[in-house]
Amino acid sequence: MEHIISGVAQYENRQRARRTKAGMKNKLDGGGWSFKAPLGYKNTLTPDGKKTISPDPDRAPLVREAFETYATGLHTKEEVLRIVNRKGMRGVGGKRLAAETFNRMLKNPLYAGIVSVKSLDVAKRGNFEPIVSEETFERVQAVLSGRRVSVTPRKRHNPDFPLRHFVRCGSCDKPLTGSRSKGRNAKYPYYHCANKNCERKVSVKGEKMERQFVEFLKQLRPREEFIQLFRAVVLDVWNKKQSEAMEIRAALEKKLEELQDRKQKLNSAFVYDRAIETSDYQQMKAQLDAELFTAGVELHEARENELDIEAVIAFAEQVLLDAPHMWQLMSPDQKQRFQQALFPEGVQFSSEGYRTATTCFAFNGMEREIPAKEELVAIPGFEPGFWP
Repeated sequence: MEHIISGVAQYENRQRARRTKAGMKNKLDGGGWSFKAPLGYKNTLTPDGKKTISPDPDRAPLVREAFETYATGLHTKEEVLRIVNRKGMRGVGGKRLAAETFNRMLKNPLYAGIVSVKSLDVAKRGNFEPIVSEETFERVQAVLSGRRVSVTPRKRHNPDFPLRHFVRCGSCDKPLTGSRSKGRNAKYPYYHCANKNCERKVSVKGEKMERQFVEFLKQLRPREEFIQLFRAVVLDVWNKKQSEAMEIRAALEKKLEELQDRKQKLNSAFVYDRAIETSDYQQMKAQLDAELFTAGVELHEARENELDIEAVIAFAEQVLLDAPHMWQLMSPDQKQRFQQALFPEGVQFSSEGYRTATTCFAFNGMEREIPAKEELVAIPGFEPGFWP
């Protein structure tokens, strides 16, 4: 009898679980969302009393800005996270958004109005308002996966090989890797093809390969029509950046003012009204002092980051006119960003040297004499998708 009773109870539990799962699936198939709302949304009810979600008026604009900024491919996730945190983005408990939470947010299709739950085999258009467009969401996924060109520096464990994974083998078109080969008295850096099936593997000393890359950069010639419009373009970008900096600074100044007002009220409640115990006052004051210090530091950094437009234009013109010299002076991360901007589709290297089919549209195409036996011919190129 005990076995029979426990078996019946287990059967009923399974039936309830199946009914619950079926109810959840039906709700999701209809485009609804009855779970906890993600950051940027809030749980609400439809006019007929059904559970749904709607954009949070305070956080949704910051979520939208995060997606649109990262979709350009011009900023790292850390940079975008720092921007929205400075503008007031807060997660659970009012804490600054963590990197892991931000990464999950960028991958969540719910923000594009798509209900997707793999465990229930559901992928439907939601019946709630999306925060970002599907196009913006897809651009973000392309940047995250590397399918879309990004000029943010890729993190490398070894800064001694700035061309690693950027230059491709001229024989098999696989990215070259870098390592140190042991010589008689020391180890020497080499770039080489790691493809076992490559018929003509590339293996070149690091110093030689980078020296030839500098020579290759000397072939870049700025487009005359681009130089003529250059100042206007830079001023337009500067105005946008200045507007963003002013927004961040205004938000930080407002936050600092609010914290100072709260501290003044706390002191008044303790000193004059005697409405707070000493232990509570000390704890609340310590927390406010910490928040005031953080807000002050962030405001100082925001003011330090204001742009000097004349210096920006002078530097950019120098980059356009003297790319080889500038590349040599840059740090490893800056080199990776710079070479990706110059050659959106990368370059190939073989015994004949470097070649590419596409350069940044600010420069003329790089025409070179390629032997007839080579399949790839360097032709002038233009990639409009590189500049969002």
